[in-house]
Amino acid sequence: MFSGIIAALKSAGAHYESVKEDTNLPAAFHAAGQNLQLVSQAVKAAQSKPGGKSPRAVEALNSCKVKAERAQEIFTAVTEAPKASRLTEYQSAVKQKDEEQTVEGLVVGMMKDLSSVAEDLAIQGHVEAMNGATRSLSQGGPSAPKELAADLISGVNVDVNVSYGSGEEN
Repeated sequence: MFSGIIAALKSAGAHYESVKEDTNLPAAFHAAGQNLQLVSQAVKAAQSKPGGKSPRAVEALNSCKVKAERAQEIFTAVTEAPKASRLTEYQSAVKQKDEEQTVEGLVVGMMKDLSSVAEDLAIQGHVEAMNGATRSLSQGGPSAPKELAADLISGVNVDVNVSYGSGEEN
């Protein structure tokens, strides 16, 4: 499990490195790319600690792996796009999933996953740095317009339950 997370983060980081000078990409995109190494260091530290992992830690690591793989997909898609269409490609990649799938959302999610089980993984020393990065990433503007998330709920065969007001439901 650790090796899968590390490999995905390494690949995502390598792809980010090839577009890090692209000023057309949003600041939040760059901040997320720059913080991939911080997540990778925490995972490597957890991997090097002996002992069994709790079920809670395994669950957090599985969640982290899914996010790392999704980040890798997005960074790869952006890197493979022509420079003039990278931002459009990024927005398209984000639109395929949901609002939490912006790269900063994924990186923050991985940091929170790891921080939530820091004691189990014996990586408490990495938590302070990740908490600072999480605050920074969360306070910046989004890397993709929020309207993208609204587009996701339109289409054929979409059911939406909306409740307004008060009183008994019929």
